Amino acid sequence: MHNGADPSQASDPIMVAHGVYREIVPYERLSYTWTGSWDPSEESLVTVTFKDVQGGTEVILTHEGFHTDRSRDTHLGGWESSLGKLTHFLAS
Repeated sequence: MHNGADPSQASDPIMVAHGVYREIVPYERLSYTWTGSWDPSEESLVTVTFKDVQGGTEVILTHEGFHTDRSRDTHLGGWESSLGKLTHFLAS
């Protein structure tokens, strides 16, 4: 839900997420909780790992701890969209 409504039906496009950093390992890993304004009862965990590879950095993103498959799938779509835009931005 987004501000009390299904995000696909929300007229307010602003979605807010907040969390607490659980682990910070410079140049290696970030781990933090994730709670969205659309469902404050669901706290999940995001871990981003950075690995040196030939010619750059590999980024591995893991988001876990969802209450429902629907929530997982919705977040997957959001991450794919965001990371796709980042890839396009970095390539230009």
